[in-house]
Amino acid sequence: MKHPLMREIERQLIAHLRDGVARGAATLDRGFVYRFVFDDLDTQLDFAVEPDSVRVVSDAAPQAQARMSAMTLFRMLWILRNAPDVAQQLRAAGVVLEGERRLHEAIFVLAKGPLAHFVEALESADDRGAAAPRAWTLERLEHTDLELTRRAAERALREPAPLLISDFPAPWRGISYDELIARYGAARTWVTGEWVDVASFFAPDAAPEAPARSAISPHAALYAMGVVTPDALLADFRPPLFAERCAAPKLFAGCATGDEPWSLVVRPHRHAHDAIAWQVLGTKKWIISPPRSGPFLQPAAVGFDSQFCAVPDPESIDDETFRADCCTFTMQPGDVLVLPGGWYHTTYVRAEPTLSFSAFARDELLRLYA
Repeated sequence: MKHPLMREIERQLIAHLRDGVARGAATLDRGFVYRFVFDDLDTQLDFAVEPDSVRVVSDAAPQAQARMSAMTLFRMLWILRNAPDVAQQLRAAGVVLEGERRLHEAIFVLAKGPLAHFVEALESADDRGAAAPRAWTLERLEHTDLELTRRAAERALREPAPLLISDFPAPWRGISYDELIARYGAARTWVTGEWVDVASFFAPDAAPEAPARSAISPHAALYAMGVVTPDALLADFRPPLFAERCAAPKLFAGCATGDEPWSLVVRPHRHAHDAIAWQVLGTKKWIISPPRSGPFLQPAAVGFDSQFCAVPDPESIDDETFRADCCTFTMQPGDVLVLPGGWYHTTYVRAEPTLSFSAFARDELLRLYA
């Protein structure tokens, strides 16, 4: 029997999409079958886009899929469709815009990111990695000139090889914790089914109700990973490079709660898209390795544009060949990481406030083939 929430999501989502298709506002490709995967209900919804309508289908092979929380999507759709007066008030306050952006972004990605595209991109990264020299080192660049830094970043994506840039002169460089909370602490974002103030990411005494609990480390319980960046922060924390070619930045914020030097917050994974990450406050430890390290990390099936691994922590792998292929480094405020698609990475945080962002290509790989 279909979950009651799924029945309502199906009704409202299809109505929303039909309206968008009818008005020509939706970017969905006609003739495509799309899939929303809802991890919190362990279910999915497939729908086909016809010339002038949208309908639910079953036993179909989707050309694209995206993952979302069913509860998040339900609340978002309910407000948009059933409480337009409330939606207008909240939109004026900059609240529902977060949910609307997330829904529209998910639909956009469904339209522009068929699964085959991501699989092919990762396979291509594996092929290039297999042909690459065994020895590699992380290139580091101290920023001195914007044009030189941009050229170095473009070269890193062409090769492809990661590049760590230090001392980038962005407006956010050097912001203190007190300044961050004073300016942006009241800004809200949607996390695991509820609106959460940015300041709450850094409150250790809120552990029992902490947003975005890490399922990996009990000592990183206050770390929010990849949530939608509130509008109040978007203007001040734009991607330092390739901003015109990046999707909306994702926010990573919080702190560890244990006594160990570093707490794991996300297991090894990689993305089909090239990525840019920038550190604003505190520090974050990274371990990165090239595509050829996959056999050691045991990657799972591609899920949307990312591929997570069965091995929870690369530091647990006792193999000289693998260790020689890993690079461990710590990002400081003002550091920018250019990470080509296909490279595996794992991150850790300390028991101190940390804030960083990352962004992916908006519509296509940033890689410069020309």
